[in-house]
Amino acid sequence: MRHFPFKPRLPGVWADGSDCRPRAPLLRAALESSKGNPEGAFDQTLCAAWVADDGSRPEQAKALRREANQYLVGRADWLVDLQLVWLDVLRRASNWQDAAALAAQLEADDLEYPLSAIVRFHSARIAVEDDSCHTIKEALDAAPVELPEGFREFPIIWED
Repeated sequence: MRHFPFKPRLPGVWADGSDCRPRAPLLRAALESSKGNPEGAFDQTLCAAWVADDGSRPEQAKALRREANQYLVGRADWLVDLQLVWLDVLRRASNWQDAAALAAQLEADDLEYPLSAIVRFHSARIAVEDDSCHTIKEALDAAPVELPEGFREFPIIWED
């Protein structure tokens, strides 16, 4: 039996010892890109970055996030939820200038809670150049709850 350099010897490891798990999402990203679907290519490249995160390879994950960013650059018509993911990708890739610009644009959009709280959290993390992983819960816990103008809290009265 002939062994080729691209044939895995162990699950998840190529013959040269490198990790092959990020390659499947990267292949899907290339296919999505060839079909003219930059959002799908972005998603798949981000999946590859998550695989690198899980494998404790932060530099590979950062490089994959930078690659994912390239699929969305140049267009401003993305939905807000994708822009929030993009903001996280820029921050985690240490792309401080682009991350700050996108955060400022999202802040100017006057988003409602909880989206506004997530953007403000990212802005604060960008200001201190924090490229670490954070949860949505952390972002929401860091912000006071924004109640609509004129909202009044009434006590809850339990009747027996």
